[in-house]
Order: sequence, then structure tokens, then C-alpha cells
Amino acid sequence: MSHVLSNRYVMAGATLAVALGIGFVMQRGAPDPMATAMRAASAPGAAGAPTAAAPRARDGAGAVREAGADGGLAAAPAQPARPATDAVLTDIHFTSATIPPRPAPAPRPAPPLRDAAAERPAPQEAAAESAPAPACDVTLEAEPAPSATVRLTLDAPCLPEERLTLHHDGLMFTAVTDAEGALTLRAPALTSSAVYIAAFANGDGAVAQATVPDVGARDRVALQWRGAAALHLHAFEGDARHGAPGHVWAGAPRAPETEGGFLMRLGAPDVADGRVAEVYTFSAEPPAGGVTLTVEAEVTEATCGTDIAADTLALRDGTAAPPREVAMFMPDCSAVGDFLVLKTLFDDREIAAE
Repeated sequence: MSHVLSNRYVMAGATLAVALGIGFVMQRGAPDPMATAMRAASAPGAAGAPTAAAPRARDGAGAVREAGADGGLAAAPAQPARPATDAVLTDIHFTSATIPPRPAPAPRPAPPLRDAAAERPAPQEAAAESAPAPACDVTLEAEPAPSATVRLTLDAPCLPEERLTLHHDGLMFTAVTDAEGALTLRAPALTSSAVYIAAFANGDGAVAQATVPDVGARDRVALQWRGAAALHLHAFEGDARHGAPGHVWAGAPRAPETEGGFLMRLGAPDVADGRVAEVYTFSAEPPAGGVTLTVEAEVTEATCGTDIAADTLALRDGTAAPPREVAMFMPDCSAVGDFLVLKTLFDDREIAAE
């Protein structure tokens, strides 16, 4: 549209310039009133009309003639004939078109404001992100203690309240870490170069070693089992009777630092299918009358009518005896509350009901 309008303006301007240059505008058809008035005003005798210019008129052929001194018309020099095919512009009107304004571009939505403070991580979060992950290594330390024992310290920060099995020269028992993954306990030593192994069910574990020089000055007997068996190791020193002084068992274990023998119960009996061990330690110089060892098995709802298996370990004069297996056949459940007593622990497996 703009191209057509521009061409129209150019043609109109060019035509007007030609018309002004020759002093008149040709028109065809009805005379323009404005042009007639202008000619009348410029006629001789008209007020303000110029007198120097000679009047002009058109003849019937359209030729321009000039008036002579006598008022006649003198022929003006003839103009070249216009070809019949030439178009003659009669009226020139300047026109204009209203060009609608270009629509303003739609405003772009302003980008959302960013809260840099909100995007910045909190100090605690930043510290947590930058802090290295806690080490999950399992460590075990073994420190010699009095009476040929060892103090064990386990650290497993990624295994809180987790069960594990401690191994030492054939002795095995279950333990459980606390809420921090730590465990501290005291265990007997069966060799002078005591090695302890802590093993978790997922394969993690640790090993520790301690030198225990006074192992040879102590004799030891151990009874260990697995599961719900209600077993107890009893030691009767001298002529002590059941429940009297000199009767050492889990109900009267004595402390390792006291005179005479003492008993250590190891394991976690509340853990399902856990391993439990009881170890009785006495001096290599036994008291007068010696020491009588027995094993008691209580008949319970969980053990009645079943077979119970246990192992025994022994350390005499610093030398470990071969382990032995103890098998007990529990009575039916009508005997719940009774005890089976295994006497002559190392000589035979005679079982008697008490």
C-alpha cells in the first residue's frame, strides 16, 4: 500500500510542475470555477490586473492566440500536435490514505524477581553439604586387664544397635552396639597372644590383639551355646554346697579382682538365636578340696521335648584342651520347671535329674 501511494504522489507532483512551467493547467470537461474567476480577474480593465501581458484566447481547435493591437487574435506559434493516444490529465487531486499505526509489540512479562537470600543455603545446610561424610570404618581395640582378661572397645558409627559376633580362640558370643554404634566389654583371654574378631552380619568387622602375660596363672572352663537353651555353669569350690559361699555361678559370679574364682557371662540372651557363653576362671592353685563343675539345664516351655547342644572349652596350665560337645535330651513338657544336671563335665556325660 505504501508503494502505491508513493508512486501516486510522485506522478501528481511531476504533472503540477509541468503545468506551472507553461503557465496554465489544461482541463477537459466543465470549466473549473476557480480557474474562470482567475481569468476574469486578470482580464484587461480588471482591478489589479496586470497591463503588460497581452490577452490570450483559445480558438476552436484549442490553439492559443494572442490579441493584437486592434483587439483581434493573432495566431500564436502552433504547438506540436498531441498524439491521440496520449492521456490528458484534467483534474489533479491530492489524496492521502490513513495508514493504521503499527500495533505496539506486546509487552514482555517482566522476569520474576529472585530472592538471592532465599536461594542462599542456610548456614546449617551449607555446613552439612560441605562437611565430609562420617567415616564408617569399624575399629576394635583390645587392652589387657587384671586376672588375665581383656577390655574390648568397639566403634562402629554406622552400625548403631546392631548385633555382632565376637570370636576368640574358639570362644564365640553375640553382642549388640549401642545407639552410637559403640560397645565396651570385658572378656577372658584364652591365650597369651589374644586375638579378638568382631564380625557383623553385613560383612563389616575388625580385629584386635592384646598380649596377656598372666594367662598361664589361671585355669578356665567355658560353656557356650546358641538359642533359647537355659544353661548355667556351676562351680563348687572346696566342699561348698548349692547356694553356700564358694558356690560360683551367674547368680553369684564374683568380680575378677576378688580372691578365688569368678564367672563371666558373655552374650546377649535376649537376641533371637544369639550366642551365649559362661566362663569360670580359677587359680592354677585350686582351693583345698578342689573345684567341682556341673552344668544345669532348666526345662522350659521353649526347650521341653527338644535336644540341646552346647560346647565346652578348657584351659589348663596355659594349655587349651580340645573343645567338646555336650548333648542333652530334654524331657517332655510335663517336666517344665525341673533341671537336668550334667556332672563330671570333662570325664563323662552322665546326666542326672535333680
